[in-house]
Amino acid sequence: MDTILLDHQLQEMFLFEDSSFPIKYYVDNLEQWADYQVPLHWHLGYEIFSAIYQDIEVQIGQKHLRLLKGESILIGAEQMHSYRMTEVGKCCLCPNIVFADEVLAPMTSTVFKKYFGDNPSSIIPKKED
Repeated sequence: MDTILLDHQLQEMFLFEDSSFPIKYYVDNLEQWADYQVPLHWHLGYEIFSAIYQDIEVQIGQKHLRLLKGESILIGAEQMHSYRMTEVGKCCLCPNIVFADEVLAPMTSTVFKKYFGDNPSSIIPKKED
C-alpha cells in the first residue's frame, strides 16, 4: 500500500532530490492506495496530475470535480487536494509532475516578483480573492 508522509497540517513532506532542478516526476497507482485514493494533502510546489486510464475524482479545497480520462489538471502551490479512482479493478496509473514556483520564472525576474512576491526567500504565490 502506498502512503505519503504528512505533517499535522496535512503538508506533504518531501524534498526535491536536486535543488538546482526542483522538479519531481512520479506515477501514482491509485489501486495501491487505501480506499483507492491519495489522501487530502498540500505542498509548496505546483502539481500537474493526469488521468490516463480512467476518470478520476479530484478534490481541490472544497471543490470536487471529475477529471476525464486523458485530461490533466494544474494544481497551485499550497492548495489542499486529493484524488480517487472511479473504476475499482481497472488500471489506474496517474503521472504527476511537482515543481517549484521558480521553474515558471526565475526568482529575480519581474514575473516572479509580480506573481509570487517581492521576497526571493518566499516562493509562495500571492493569494487572490
